[in-house]
Amino acid sequence: MPFVYDQTDIDHQDDDGRPPRADQFVYLPAPDYHSVRQPVRFSIVPPEPIEPEPLAPVAVPVQAPAPPPPPVQTRRFSLLNFFRRPRTPATHAVAVLAVSFQERQRQAKSRQEHRTQQLFSIAVPALRAIGVRRVYCRYDGGNDEGFAWFDHYEIDDGKPIDTTLVGQRLGEMKVGEALEAAGLVQHSGDISPGEREWRAQTWGGTVGSMLSHEWAFLLLGHGFGTGEYLMYGAFVADLDECVVSDDPNADPVVENIDIAG
Repeated sequence: MPFVYDQTDIDHQDDDGRPPRADQFVYLPAPDYHSVRQPVRFSIVPPEPIEPEPLAPVAVPVQAPAPPPPPVQTRRFSLLNFFRRPRTPATHAVAVLAVSFQERQRQAKSRQEHRTQQLFSIAVPALRAIGVRRVYCRYDGGNDEGFAWFDHYEIDDGKPIDTTLVGQRLGEMKVGEALEAAGLVQHSGDISPGEREWRAQTWGGTVGSMLSHEWAFLLLGHGFGTGEYLMYGAFVADLDECVVSDDPNADPVVENIDIAG
């Protein structure tokens, strides 16, 4: 799993504000960081459509409307009217449609899992068809923030393949349109042909970035917050086996934390 530097071990009296060196980071085995067992597997089977879930009726107390005021006695004085007081409106229960906080969380998680599965089912088969066999990604973070990003694609012999070329092929295969139709990226129909061609060339990096985040969540946990840790690392997604494995020999390449040279 990640290479980590525990900030709780810092002696603040001797701390000079400089970032830690790479040799001060320690590789943390998977069971010590996250409960997931490696290698992490993912599926490329298209998900079933999400059916709207009925809301459960919940009884909510509601006050009845106040009764109309009594008629004004204009001709004679009445002790009954003098001592009359407004009555407190009656309370009754009305069944309304509501969703509990826990149910909203469950539905949000279900929708996110559905979107992730849509992404895998569209992007991974397309990359396979181009000849991509592995995707190398990196991550870093600290103080409850984690970040992941795409690094490069690899073909059968392990050599990197040009990301722009991958993007062009994905554009030819209409992968962008498929992602737009699934609601995974913003619709780009009202753009010029030149901009659409440019976007097609960038689909390689866009798809790699989208996949890197989802694979990082599978490997490190959703959000992969680090608490008092600073961390960095890398992982490989094998598209043939549909597994994600951490790289225990990752170089200290970071974007969101500082490491001294």
